[in-house]
Amino acid sequence: MAALFGFLGFVAALFVVGAFMEGNMRKVGIAGAAFVACAIVILAFDKPRSNSGGRDCWTEWDMRASRTVCD
Repeated sequence: MAALFGFLGFVAALFVVGAFMEGNMRKVGIAGAAFVACAIVILAFDKPRSNSGGRDCWTEWDMRASRTVCD
């Protein structure tokens, strides 16, 4: 879902730039509102990402190679 709204937000940002270059402030406002709405939806409904997954990990180094070890 975040990818879809991210793409729609990108398209809305392109419309904002195009309308600003045209000097049409009404279109800038509408496309800007769509961009802000997409950003709010992404921030509000996207689940947080976790890199560690709740595990305790560290890197071991034996002077030849390193490897990641997790409990």
